[in-house]
Amino acid sequence: MVEAQVGVVFIVLFVLTLISTGCQTPITGANPDKVYRRDMIITINGQTSEGVLVVRRAPIYQINVESKASLDLFTLQSCHRETLITDVKESGIFARRSRVRLNYTPSAGIEDTGACPLQLGGYDKSQGKHSWAFVDFETPAETLEAQVFCNGDSSVNNGVSLCQSRAGLIQRMVFEKPVMVSPDPGCELPAAANNIAFRFPIQKGICVYLFVEIDNPHRAHRLTTIGYEEILIRTPQGG
Repeated sequence: MVEAQVGVVFIVLFVLTLISTGCQTPITGANPDKVYRRDMIITINGQTSEGVLVVRRAPIYQINVESKASLDLFTLQSCHRETLITDVKESGIFARRSRVRLNYTPSAGIEDTGACPLQLGGYDKSQGKHSWAFVDFETPAETLEAQVFCNGDSSVNNGVSLCQSRAGLIQRMVFEKPVMVSPDPGCELPAAANNIAFRFPIQKGICVYLFVEIDNPHRAHRLTTIGYEEILIRTPQGG
């Protein structure tokens, strides 16, 4: 549902891009049929990343967002809410960028229970220089540790992981003890040696995997992968 809502907003702004007038700088537009790399710069409760971020659990989250272009619309979507901001502040001396600051307090019993990630979107109707981010949160129910090899980086994560890479590239997950995995439909993983080390190509779009320790089914790890097809190129704005 969240992906569908993002798609509707995206398509509307893409049409506006095609019919807009004014500045004659060539437009580097986005194709609504493609999955683009998330590259919005996000800082939440002091943790900073580009495009994807897993945040430590807290009662309230201070979100600071920087887009790589000037935006007309910012959206925040979860499993429960959609927030739209049209009064986006601009910054930058040599290039126009947009910054958004807001507080996010999860709704009790909905957004603070289980998996309820945030999808952030920034949309530029005149140049097509859109930007996105995906944010997930650690939860008390998912505490199984795993080593994640994602897009050239390695990290040991406690319970929740995100991996963004180009679709088709090989990634790896390693656990200390054998686990069972429950994937989203269409996101199945190849068999793993001893059910400990998983080596797999990242699928196009978003896939979610729940790994559960066989000897202790109360210990789980949730991995979300984002396989992108293209990187959105942003040319300098001109008039």
